[in-house]
Amino acid sequence: MLGEGTEAPTFELPGVVEGRPVRVRLDSLLGESVVVLVFYPADFNPSCTDETTDLDEFDVFGMQSDATVLGVSGDSVYSHRAFADAYDLRLPLLADVDGEVARSYGVTAEDGRYPTRRAVVVIDHEGQVTYTWVGADIEDRPDVEAVQTAFAGIDDANLAETQYREGCDRYDEATEMFVEGVEAYRRREWVLARGAFDESRAVLSTAAEQFERAVRFSEVDEMAASFEQGRAVTEKLDRGVALLADAAAAHANGDPQRGESLRREAKPALGAASERGAPHSPGALPVDTDDQSESTGRALGIDLETELGATPDERPRPTDDDTDETPATEGSETAEPADTIDEDDNLDENDIDALTAEIETQDVNEG
Repeated sequence: MLGEGTEAPTFELPGVVEGRPVRVRLDSLLGESVVVLVFYPADFNPSCTDETTDLDEFDVFGMQSDATVLGVSGDSVYSHRAFADAYDLRLPLLADVDGEVARSYGVTAEDGRYPTRRAVVVIDHEGQVTYTWVGADIEDRPDVEAVQTAFAGIDDANLAETQYREGCDRYDEATEMFVEGVEAYRRREWVLARGAFDESRAVLSTAAEQFERAVRFSEVDEMAASFEQGRAVTEKLDRGVALLADAAAAHANGDPQRGESLRREAKPALGAASERGAPHSPGALPVDTDDQSESTGRALGIDLETELGATPDERPRPTDDDTDETPATEGSETAEPADTIDEDDNLDENDIDALTAEIETQDVNEG
C-alpha cells in the first residue's frame, strides 16, 4: 500500500451519489477539501446487516463541509445505486470495475469475489497521502476516530486565506441580494422580496461554510479568530434575513399581522449584524478581535428605523410638552389602531438609494 507522504495517484471514475450518476476526478477535488478514500470489498458484503453497512460511519463523516468521502469498490454503478438505495447512503460510491484504482493504491485482494481490500486513505489539499490503513481481512474494520484525528491534523495557511477571500465574495453577493429584497419589500412586492431574501440566505450559507473551512485550515490562532469573526457576522445577518423572508411570506399569504410581527423581530436581529459589521477585508488580517475599542468590521450601513420602518406601537408617543392638541379619541379620524400599517412604514426611494450606495461601498475585499 502507498506510504504516508507520497503523492496520491490521480483517477477518474463513474459512480453514483444520492441516486444520480456522476463522474468523479480526484484532481478536481484537491484544494477544496480533504479527500478520504474508503475502499471496501463489495456492495452487500458480509459485514452488512439488514439495517447497517460498513460505510455508515463514513457516510456521516462525509457531511463535514471540508471533507469529501468517496467509497470505492469493484462493483458497477447499477450495483452501487441499489446498495445506496437499500441503506440510504449519501456518500459517492465509485465503480472501480477494472480494479485500476485499487492496484494504483496497493489495495487489491486475491479473493476473486471480493477483489478490493478494506482500506482508508486520507489525501490533503495538495494531493499528498497523510494517513493510510488497510484491513487484514474482510471482517477487519477501520478506526474512524483515527481517521478523524488524521483529518483534523491537516492545515494550510494559503488554503485558509483562499477560502476566507471566497467567503467574503459570497458575503458581498448576499448583501446585494438583501438590498434587492428590501427594495421589493418596500414596494410591497412580497413574492419578489421573499425570493430575494431566500437567494441571499443561500449565498450566506455558502459564505459561512467557506469561513468555517478557513478556520479549519488556519495555521495561526490570530488568523483563525479573524476567520471565525467572518462566520459569526454571516450567521447574525442570516438570522435577520430569515425573519424578513418569513415576514414577506406572511404578507404574501394574506397575514399582515404576522408579517409585521416578524418584521419587528427582524429589526434587532439585523441590528446585531449591523453593529457587528461586515467581515474584515482579507488584506487587513489578522485583526485583534479582543480589542473592543476598535470596530469589529465595517457596518452594514442600514438605518433600521428608516429602512424597515416603525409600526405605530413602536413609535414614541407624544407627551403634553410635545403638543397642545387634544389627544385623538376612539372613533375620531385621527385615531390609529395599534396594528395599522401606514405609509410611514414604507421605505422611500431616497432611503433605498442611500442604503444601496452605502452597502455597495462596503466591499469586504477592499484594502
